[in-house]
Amino acid sequence: MADESVIKINLGEEYKAKVEKINEFEKSVFNEVYLKAFKNTAEILKSKGIELHENYNNIIAFAGERGTGKTSAMLSFAGVLKDNDKLKNNKDYNLSVEDKKLSSYNFCSVGVIDPALLSGNSNILEIIIAKMFQTFKNDIETKNEVKNENLKREIIGSFEKVYENIKIIKDKRDVFEEEALDALLKIAESTSLKSDVEKLIGSYLEFMNNDEKKEKNGILVIEVDDIDLNTEYAYEMVEQIRKYLIIPKVVILMAIKIEQLEQIVERNYLKEFESLLDKKAMSYDEIKNMTEKYLEKLIPLERRLYLPKLEDIRMTSKVEVNYENGNKIEGGIIDQFVRKQIYLKTDMIFIDGKYIIPDNLRGLVELIVLLVKMEDVRDLKKRKKERIEIINSENFIKFKEYIFENWIKTYLTYQQQNALKELVKRDVTERNKFIINKIEDIYSLLDKDDEYRARARARGKGDYEQEIEYQNIVNLNNNGANVSLGDLLFVLNKADRYKIELQDKKFIYAIKMIYSIMLYELYAKAVKEAKEAKFTKVIKVAEVEKAAAKKTYSDYQKLLGGYLYNPIEYKIMRKEQDSNEKRDRRDMKVDKIKSFSEEYKKNGSKLDAEELLNKFNIKSSEFNFIKNNIYRKEKEVYYNKKDNSKPTKIQFDILGFLFNREPTSDSDFYIGNIEILERILNEDYKAVNKSYFVHFKTFFKNFKELEINFNLGADEKLELKDDAQICDIYNFIIDIEKKELEGKFNDIFKVEVDIDKLIGELITEIDGLKITNRITNINTIRNSFSNIKNIIENNKKISEDYKKEIIDFIEGKETEAEEMKTEKGKIRIKDFVEKIKEKINSTKGIE
Repeated sequence: MADESVIKINLGEEYKAKVEKINEFEKSVFNEVYLKAFKNTAEILKSKGIELHENYNNIIAFAGERGTGKTSAMLSFAGVLKDNDKLKNNKDYNLSVEDKKLSSYNFCSVGVIDPALLSGNSNILEIIIAKMFQTFKNDIETKNEVKNENLKREIIGSFEKVYENIKIIKDKRDVFEEEALDALLKIAESTSLKSDVEKLIGSYLEFMNNDEKKEKNGILVIEVDDIDLNTEYAYEMVEQIRKYLIIPKVVILMAIKIEQLEQIVERNYLKEFESLLDKKAMSYDEIKNMTEKYLEKLIPLERRLYLPKLEDIRMTSKVEVNYENGNKIEGGIIDQFVRKQIYLKTDMIFIDGKYIIPDNLRGLVELIVLLVKMEDVRDLKKRKKERIEIINSENFIKFKEYIFENWIKTYLTYQQQNALKELVKRDVTERNKFIINKIEDIYSLLDKDDEYRARARARGKGDYEQEIEYQNIVNLNNNGANVSLGDLLFVLNKADRYKIELQDKKFIYAIKMIYSIMLYELYAKAVKEAKEAKFTKVIKVAEVEKAAAKKTYSDYQKLLGGYLYNPIEYKIMRKEQDSNEKRDRRDMKVDKIKSFSEEYKKNGSKLDAEELLNKFNIKSSEFNFIKNNIYRKEKEVYYNKKDNSKPTKIQFDILGFLFNREPTSDSDFYIGNIEILERILNEDYKAVNKSYFVHFKTFFKNFKELEINFNLGADEKLELKDDAQICDIYNFIIDIEKKELEGKFNDIFKVEVDIDKLIGELITEIDGLKITNRITNINTIRNSFSNIKNIIENNKKISEDYKKEIIDFIEGKETEAEEMKTEKGKIRIKDFVEKIKEKINSTKGIE
């Protein structure tokens, strides 16, 4: 394939087979196929039929799945063969010396044979002969040229003889009704059908050839399209081709799906040898072997020209769309072109076109034609329409119809299709729970947990936490309103890890795609509702109690469900430097934030702590309620729970602002696309120099990245509407971080260690060492104490002074144990372990 192959789409002809001319071959996506076809044709004609033994073959197959362009490639190649002058005078296409010799032949065709239209009374050989006769008759009637009358009569006689023999083969019962000798004579004559057909074709080509110099170089091209679609009679048709048409001066071109033809041949053998299979006199493997050998002989491997898969060219081949009025769009590569058109026509963003782009050429053309016929709703310099206008536009409606009526039906199973159709019918508060439980119903990921948990526990705390969290999320007793988008992403990631089949990957992708559409629609509606209700942009903490009774959440926020990510799955923030404790979604002291806010405002910032509290927490007074991890089962919606207490702490959520902020029409800070959200969550925070907070940068990065992904021109730069409040908050957090790193302000995000919990964890770990009751080997004693010391030393929540105190105590007991060993030889080691536990319990040196 050429480095810059091009798919050309002519509007008005999109549903016809695209026939390319030879000057288009080099930049065609079928270039490699054409080169091989020329080579194969030259090899067939080079033999001149001399090798009429079992290795001779004159079939070239353009092979591939439905919609890959098999017919277009076959017709394009046949068209070039038949247009001898263009082939001879070709200067645009670089053919080999042998391939150029094809211009010395005169290729004739009788048109495309479509076996799918043949019935049980038809015969493919009969159709080919009939088409030849029609062409012969038309030539006689339309041309005044004087031709060899003897040859003409000879050809007519050959037509009659071949046709009579075909009739005998089609129905021998009529023959047997005649007199015995006459019947035997006719059957004998029919056995020479192959030689009769060969003679007929030779005379036909001689008569039809206008160039006397080439009268001996005529070649009949037989084009057979989709023979495998006629599943009832396909085997009989390929048998007729094999028996009677693999002859000199004939080149057979087929557009075919090899796998389907293989199934047809196999089915015929199974029927033919059914009795032997039933008696175990023949095995199924033998049938498979016979099928493979049959096909290899019918269509040799080197003659199977497989069309390129769209997935292999979508990142390299370009698109050109030609309008009927002469205008054209010369787009970028397929992936960029399609995603850019979706964006311009619907305002929907697809960062990766891997699955949204159809997997075959026919489907790609249908999608591109659908999009380019729409008017733009998105101006890359400024937004032309409000989002509410876009979702109500004909464009958006048509695109949704394409997704549900075309894409989903094409690529998903009935079970998966029904799940998505049911999803969009559900109340918005039930959608997350519904699709999560549907995923569990389909894949039964929970069934594996008993065995998996044991391995997960052995691998470490993180894996075990994930399995427990999955059980909590898929619990059927959960309140749907308390199941969040973050929970759904957690489940989708688990399914994606377990399921490696392409069908499952597409279902997971489809869920994310449908969610992107739903979120975009709901955000547009929320913007409209916010304008109509004239909501204020920020609700101060002091006004929370007053506004609580009036506070309502949009359907957009209800679908988000409070949380946009699960901290067990994603780690957006760096762990605390001293303790290595996770800082995602954690408690913060209100007074510390307020005091720092005052200091920050002295430097000219208009931001106050109340805004930070309101933007970045999920119901500030509910941090304990959420930490206990049973909130999903509660009847009351956790982010709307009323509490009159004045919070001293808030539950800080690094992406909380995306849920809490009021929707505005001029902001691009919203979740209307799952792919962008996943980019944020998967950002490698470790790669960001001394930064705990990377999500804002990622937002800007992803929107800026559209310029590259959509291949925008210099005058089409996408302008992101900066949100002053969000950017101010971002700077506020970065400044906190900077001072924290400098040691000037180090407790705003400080982890508060639960001392009782920590002591319990240490004792549990020590108990897990399985120290034996009586030990006589002094090395084993030392190993036991060494393990306990390692547990203490590796715990980053413990202060260095406390570590030293406990370890000194352990080493003293170790010395005591060694002294007792020398005296008694038997040591009750557990006595010393219990004393270590008492020491841990009595020491208050934990930070």
